[in-house]
Amino acid sequence: MPLGYVSVFGPGGEVNDAAGPTFSNFTASTDISPNPPLVIPANSINGGSGIRVYAAGKFTNTGTPTLSLGLAWGGAAGTVLAKTTNITTITAAVNWPWRMFAYISCFSEGTNGSFATTGMVWMPASLTQFQAAYPIDQAAFAAVNVDTTTSKALTCVSAWSAASAGNTITVNHWAVESMNW
Repeated sequence: MPLGYVSVFGPGGEVNDAAGPTFSNFTASTDISPNPPLVIPANSINGGSGIRVYAAGKFTNTGTPTLSLGLAWGGAAGTVLAKTTNITTITAAVNWPWRMFAYISCFSEGTNGSFATTGMVWMPASLTQFQAAYPIDQAAFAAVNVDTTTSKALTCVSAWSAASAGNTITVNHWAVESMNW
């Protein structure tokens, strides 16, 4: 296949720039993606292709809970493609921004397909300044097994270390593009 841009999601990829719902009071890995869910069609991702993801939003906290962010194939209960370690958030954040960029490479397709994901999450040190970037490949960069022969949701997932109605997170921007590289 030639290099370049190819989209299985329609011209320009899938973009959702309307604020998604605000999620709070959870500690288990939760799908925080905007609605409707982005479902990748069956057999649309092939070896040598990939997916580029940009997600951004805001969070509010109580105290200094940790927060993890990542991507999952098949929803929050599906296969975690990559996620951050637990990032300690700054105390008393109110609607502070966060950002994620990720690249999902498909090494092989099929019922025992193989994806490898790399990227970064930026969390704020203040309302106007970001801390260092955090890698989303929490362990050593490695491929995970996925089934590309069935339609699956690609989701942004998150988890707080402490359940509280005051620990909230929202995805405001969700852009997903299929790539042929």
